[in-house]
Amino acid sequence: MVSEEKKLPNEEINAAYDYSYDDEYAFGEGVVYDIPTIEHNVRPKINQGMNDKSKSACTIFWAWSQLIRLFWLDLTREEENSIWLNIIDYCVKKGWYEIGNGWWTPTAVSYVTKWWNEIWYKKFDKEKVFYLRLLWNSPLVKEALDKWHMVGYTKTIQWAWDQIYGYVDKEADEYQKTLWHRLNLKWPQYITVATWWATQGNAQWWSQDNYFEQIGTNFFIEDLWKYINKWVYAYVYLILPESAMIDTAEEEKERIAEQKAVDAVIATLTTTRWDLPEWAQKISADYAKKLREEYEDSKPIINDNTIKSATSVVDMLSYNYKFMPEKYQEKFALLAKEMREDFNIEK
Repeated sequence: MVSEEKKLPNEEINAAYDYSYDDEYAFGEGVVYDIPTIEHNVRPKINQGMNDKSKSACTIFWAWSQLIRLFWLDLTREEENSIWLNIIDYCVKKGWYEIGNGWWTPTAVSYVTKWWNEIWYKKFDKEKVFYLRLLWNSPLVKEALDKWHMVGYTKTIQWAWDQIYGYVDKEADEYQKTLWHRLNLKWPQYITVATWWATQGNAQWWSQDNYFEQIGTNFFIEDLWKYINKWVYAYVYLILPESAMIDTAEEEKERIAEQKAVDAVIATLTTTRWDLPEWAQKISADYAKKLREEYEDSKPIINDNTIKSATSVVDMLSYNYKFMPEKYQEKFALLAKEMREDFNIEK
């Protein structure tokens, strides 16, 4: 277990927030998991700079690195990169990915886990996997780190020279913004050769990038909290074997997706009803009533037409988010968040 000073700041848990993308994978709290302890010290040696296909695919690299770490895949750098290319080719073949385009993190981790579960788990004789999307200070994140897992995170901050010297400790506004980048976090104690930062307890985090043995890509962070929502996203991603799923997480995902679809249908029915011909109005009203009776978690009847219409838009954005290309997903998420705040719409 990590020492006391490495614990996450419990007093500030409620202050952590992020855009709510409302995909059906955004669950985790309330579902029971038995996170395994990693007892080996295999460190991913993957290098994103070894192939032209790698330039915009950090979302794939960090997820593959987690699988390497999780299952003790003691491979050479060349082997790891060769398999990474297999992931790319597989996703392109499936029509999931276009080389050179960036990927939204939920999209990428979804397809990397599908690639593993459909093909490669058999080749390595390992388990199938699932993933969790969690706030960085969730107890599940700390438990995973205490058990020597890595967690994937996203930053849009350029730590630049501090990064090269190996230690990040300035305030967030002292750094410049940069393009989105996905990489992994772990406890400093996980590093094989301790440094004075780790031994003195000044560094809470170790950040491992997708560029093995390249200067400026692996570094310590004194305090991650001061960067959260200042260009470090509050959500992190954790890939786990299916045996860690004590409760029925897959059923929970299906339930959430189904409820989103129901809310979207009800919203459309109720906002369009009065512009329908009279015979269709009764069908629309009866259908909405039936759905509310069958799904007790559905939103209640809204009488204010403005709020009703705004809720309809938010529900449709939330449901259709997962079907959109990445460039639209961010717009959907931002608009849904803004409208929830402006119209006081509950999720």
